[in-house]
Amino acid sequence: MLIAHPHSIILIQSPYRSVKTFTGHSNMWLVKLGAFFAFCALNAESQYFDSIAIKVYRRDQPVTLVRADNVNDEKEITDVLIENEVVPVLKTGSFQNLTLLKSILIQGSNLRILEPSPFVNLPSLRIINLNFNRITEVPEGVFANLTVAKISLRGNGIRTLSPYAFYNLTNLEHLDLNSNSIKIIPEDLFYLTQNLRSLDFGYNQLESHSDIRPYRFFPDVFANVNEDKNSMLDLSNNNFLEINNNMLLGVQFVGELLLSNNNIRRIGDGALKDLRWSMLVDLEGNNLKKLSDGVLKTLTNVRDINVQNNPWENDFVCKYNKWCSDFNIENTMDMSCLSANETSWWNNF
Repeated sequence: MLIAHPHSIILIQSPYRSVKTFTGHSNMWLVKLGAFFAFCALNAESQYFDSIAIKVYRRDQPVTLVRADNVNDEKEITDVLIENEVVPVLKTGSFQNLTLLKSILIQGSNLRILEPSPFVNLPSLRIINLNFNRITEVPEGVFANLTVAKISLRGNGIRTLSPYAFYNLTNLEHLDLNSNSIKIIPEDLFYLTQNLRSLDFGYNQLESHSDIRPYRFFPDVFANVNEDKNSMLDLSNNNFLEINNNMLLGVQFVGELLLSNNNIRRIGDGALKDLRWSMLVDLEGNNLKKLSDGVLKTLTNVRDINVQNNPWENDFVCKYNKWCSDFNIENTMDMSCLSANETSWWNNF
């Protein structure tokens, strides 16, 4: 159903009672001019969108607002959907005081800039989906203190995550940052956000090597996850050279820990020491030649381990075969343990 949604003209009273000249006489024209400018400012501030089509739900009834520039006077809406429109900037206060609003989707709309506080006083908000836009930076505090359970920023080309970008999101369970251009996860990115179940950094450009000062990537992020098979930390398809002893500190329970298709050459002896339970640790498609005894000790807490497509040393292949047998773990190694004679022949081949 199409409904025209013209912007209302509001008659306002000037804040000025009277304005005196230096001689003490009233200048009524100045009063009127002040009122005019005040009206223009108010009108401009409420134009958050540039005459676009916005689909909304009013208590489960779909309505399309035609040539809309504002949704904040739609007090009964529960969902907002903007797809394939032109929304280059999400302005401060774009969504405010909509107490019933549960979800916001702005997808494929060339969104580039997130101004401070675009989401204000939205107590029912649970989902924000800004997938497939052109956002390059997530500013500090832009999502802070919201009630959302899911934020999705997939496929934007994000290069920069500012500290405190996801500050104090006590209800946040799912965060999707897949398919961006993120190189660094800053400290304090998730300060006071402690209830995540799913965190997806797959297909980015994350890196960690000896030149980067080691720190905990995910301190307390999964603090309240127990043995939840649906929980996930996806760091696959990035540019990691190593998993150092600090990156994963604090990650105790996670259903799937995905580290596949990086260029990992080394996993620190204590890198997984806090991991007490996991359904799957995926190490496929890296450049690993061996795993330390400390890593193997932790992996006894994991049900499935994928180690395929790595250039394992023969000594470790033999050691891993025995380790799998001793701890009754399925062996996914795609290499066979060679005897001393076989190794000598292979080296001379």
